[in-house]
Amino acid sequence: MTGGAAYPPPNLVALLLYCYSKGIRSSRRIEQARWDDMGCRIITANRRVDHSTVARFVRRHRAALNALFVQVLSLCGRRGLVDLSAVAVDGSPMEANASRDANQRLQRLEEIVSQCENEIHS
Repeated sequence: MTGGAAYPPPNLVALLLYCYSKGIRSSRRIEQARWDDMGCRIITANRRVDHSTVARFVRRHRAALNALFVQVLSLCGRRGLVDLSAVAVDGSPMEANASRDANQRLQRLEEIVSQCENEIHS
């Protein structure tokens, strides 16, 4: 007996990055978000993603996903999108700098995002 068609790994990675960035980390919550969140529906092309598929993928590729997340955080840190001194991968509560100087104004964040998009398209 065979299972369903394999889910494309690039789509699973995109789904994980998107959901993790929104604070959705549980495979069951990711499966539910696939129905509730328009971004998830776009990433999955409206295809069903079972929570066990997500969990197995994360378990099998944990080292590669960890390395990818570090690269994404590093890129975001270099662009000023995140403060790397306040990042916790495992969800542990930590003290963070919440001073006015550590926060970015919306206009500045939009400028940074625009600059990143220009670099991607050039």
